[in-house]
Amino acid sequence: MWSFYFVILDFLDEQLPWRNCRDNRAEQVRDVKTRCLANPESLLWKTTTAGVDQIQQIFYSIKKLGYADRPDYELIRQQLLGLLQHEEDKALHGDNKGALAVPHVVR
Repeated sequence: MWSFYFVILDFLDEQLPWRNCRDNRAEQVRDVKTRCLANPESLLWKTTTAGVDQIQQIFYSIKKLGYADRPDYELIRQQLLGLLQHEEDKALHGDNKGALAVPHVVR
């Protein structure tokens, strides 16, 4: 689930801190990701996803899962749709300041 979450952040043009790892060694990347998961407000949601409620809701729904737990896919789906709707509304009203890079999606 974390890989899926990181792909969402990447699609939204968030600056993923482990991309700055010089050697891209697995241990180094793992350590950076672990720190980000422990403190997402200051290390993970720094640019395009800062303050985006839907991104935070997805994060915390995944974080509370145990290994054998089933994710709440409906919650994740609803948050992604909410994010898309929010961005579409902003575009319709000409408010593109701080807009996320959300592509047009046919539902």
